[in-house]
Amino acid sequence: WASWSPWSACSRTCGVGVQSAERECDNPVGKYCLGERRRYKICNTTPCLHHLPTFRDIQCSHFNSQPYKGKFYKWEAVINTVNPCELHCRPLNENFSEKMRDAVIDGTPCYEGNKKRDICINSICKLFLFQSSGFICCCLNILFHKIFAVGKKNRL
Repeated sequence: WASWSPWSACSRTCGVGVQSAERECDNPVGKYCLGERRRYKICNTTPCLHHLPTFRDIQCSHFNSQPYKGKFYKWEAVINTVNPCELHCRPLNENFSEKMRDAVIDGTPCYEGNKKRDICINSICKLFLFQSSGFICCCLNILFHKIFAVGKKNRL
């Protein structure tokens, strides 16, 4: 493996975001690299102000300026409990919702208001766990595929 890239910018300024780092497989002739190509850590864990829209609502609001079936709507987020990492939105005061994107932006909480640190990464809901050592361990998804990330524990 080549060296890890620097950590990316945090996906959020508050309310828990993610950073990633990558490395290239520069391994020898015909052999596979073992280990992860990309790693993640959480960042900016300071809660957002309560009067601000959620990160998911912000993503839905990008569709406010686009006509939908010939009409303009003001969109708000709806969480699809089966696929929480898809972006589903509903027009205000309407009784329907629509899947607007196959995936929310990395760092979007899987379920708003949930005390756990479950976050969407590459359209998969992953659980970030705080360990007593002060490091952050990421994650187990539904298939129990394990990837690791480390970083200092931030106080909430």
